[in-house]
Amino acid sequence: MNTTIKISAAITMSAALFFSASKIDDAIQNQVDQIAIQVSEGASNFKQIVVIDHSRLAQKAGVEMTPSIVNIFSNPEVNTALLQEDILVGLDLPYKVLSYAEPSQDAPNVAYADAEFIKRRYEIGSKSLNEYDKDLEKVTKHISKEIISKVNTDAINKHYGIIKINSKYSYEETINKLKEAVLAQGDTQWFSEIDFQKEAQERGVSLTESKLLLFGGPAPGGKAMGQFPKLGLDAFCQKVLVYVDDQGNTKIAFNDIEAFALLHYGKSALPHKVINGRLVNTFTKAIAE
Repeated sequence: MNTTIKISAAITMSAALFFSASKIDDAIQNQVDQIAIQVSEGASNFKQIVVIDHSRLAQKAGVEMTPSIVNIFSNPEVNTALLQEDILVGLDLPYKVLSYAEPSQDAPNVAYADAEFIKRRYEIGSKSLNEYDKDLEKVTKHISKEIISKVNTDAINKHYGIIKINSKYSYEETINKLKEAVLAQGDTQWFSEIDFQKEAQERGVSLTESKLLLFGGPAPGGKAMGQFPKLGLDAFCQKVLVYVDDQGNTKIAFNDIEAFALLHYGKSALPHKVINGRLVNTFTKAIAE
């Protein structure tokens, strides 16, 4: 699953096919589409994971929102180096670049978390952070610097906006229980998963069991992103990291949607609180009760 890009009515790796099915043809949508194509082309030499067109998935589910397309791609070498310093950095791996438009603007934007964000959120200073930034610069080098909106780091402290839950099950059982709980929800779609430990082993590096699960609900996600489209970078789709800590305990970690709304916009809304509660409730029932 890690090496292929998922294809659905609104997700595809072929830029031509990816955008041809859209019924949205206004100027701003076209601009965002073209930038997303540029990002995909810039990331073509990386390991491809998935492209998620938040707005078209939401539209298909009956929810209107401004354009928001996230490209997720990977450099396993960089992943492994950073994860050795803090396994929780898996919540910000692999690379994510968001092409989007704010409701109040008539111009597109591009967002990504740079090395400074990673450094502050995990208090790490690895040389691999230089490679992290170089990779993102390669991908975005043909995009105007004027439209790039990097993630604000002013309020970032160690493990900012991370929610953790202890599992009573083994690592594999926890993953299976989470999948069952997620797929049992009628409005939720599975996107991909990334086995960080396997990536590390392929490079001769020992790393704790760790896997990132990617999924989301187009309708609730679209409502939550309506006035907050930049949340399509880190809060949507949902990213759940399952890992084993130094004491051998299985845990999960995921991003607090309200915290990232505050980070990007200085405020949050009721849908963010509702989805946070839904996630905590779903995961707790699946693995902790």
